[in-house]
Amino acid sequence: MTASFEGHTDVVQTLIEAKAQINTQDEYGATALHLAALEGKVDVVRLLTEAQALVNIQTENAVTPLYTASWKGHGAVVKLLLQQHADVSICKTDGWTPLMGASFEGHTDVVQTLIEAKAQINTQKEDGATALYLAAQEGKVDVVRLLTEAQALVNIRTKKGSRPIDIARSKSHSEIVEILQRM
Repeated sequence: MTASFEGHTDVVQTLIEAKAQINTQDEYGATALHLAALEGKVDVVRLLTEAQALVNIQTENAVTPLYTASWKGHGAVVKLLLQQHADVSICKTDGWTPLMGASFEGHTDVVQTLIEAKAQINTQKEDGATALYLAAQEGKVDVVRLLTEAQALVNIRTKKGSRPIDIARSKSHSEIVEILQRM
């Protein structure tokens, strides 16, 4: 797993050729593919997926390699995993989706890729927040634009009754408030 994390493609290739168990999980359920995705090691991800690494394998918290790459903003890895049929709808145990992770962090290229891959944009996590809510909360203007252009519902409330515009106002994200008022 260390070779995957550090991007040592030659070592990973040697291990694959030696029939190493590429889907072995650590004590948290992470695999070599999770670690390569986390670090954005696209060449290692390619080697592992070509060797039939399980692209939808989940950690103990239901984190997939796609979620990890999305959250970290590794667009090339996200695209590669999607080409290998990674499931955009798998949620972590707390309800976070890859789209939510990318939206929260402001990774517009990844958000666009996930939208194009038909990610459900109005999914709510445990507390009721959506990708739009998270982007509004974090002041990610470009992500808010992308999500609203993709028809994200702007009036979905969290369990505490807050809408994306409410959280944007409370955080003084005036440009986001303006965008959401026009919807």
